[in-house]
Amino acid sequence: MTEHRLTAELIILLTGREAEEVVLGSVSAYAGGPDYSDSAQANDLAMQMEMVLGLSSSMPLLHLPATYRTALLTGNPDLAERIHQRLHNAYEEARGLIDLQREAVSCMVDAILRDRPLEGTKFQEGRRASAREALAMKI
Repeated sequence: MTEHRLTAELIILLTGREAEEVVLGSVSAYAGGPDYSDSAQANDLAMQMEMVLGLSSSMPLLHLPATYRTALLTGNPDLAERIHQRLHNAYEEARGLIDLQREAVSCMVDAILRDRPLEGTKFQEGRRASAREALAMKI
């Protein structure tokens, strides 16, 4: 899998958070959520790109399995900054996608409010499909 494709996955994972910000005016306290949340997955993927997959701009040949993530990030502010920058860049792209798909986002919000509870795979599939379509149009 290429860096371009992995970055697209980061963008897709972060579109929900951005949609929340657009629709609600701010991000909810649960935007980070548990370890399986989109935000956690995005952080893990960005970390993997920098530390394991050989896609780091600094020392790409160094393989750092994420066994001691907190210690690695706390002790290496440059690494933490690179991971944060990947996430920030993907989040900015997500913002652009949400702007392009504002009507689709509004329709999903209407469906959520009308058909509560819209949750789990039904919601995730719809959100990710919209993000992938918008991303495909952009790239």
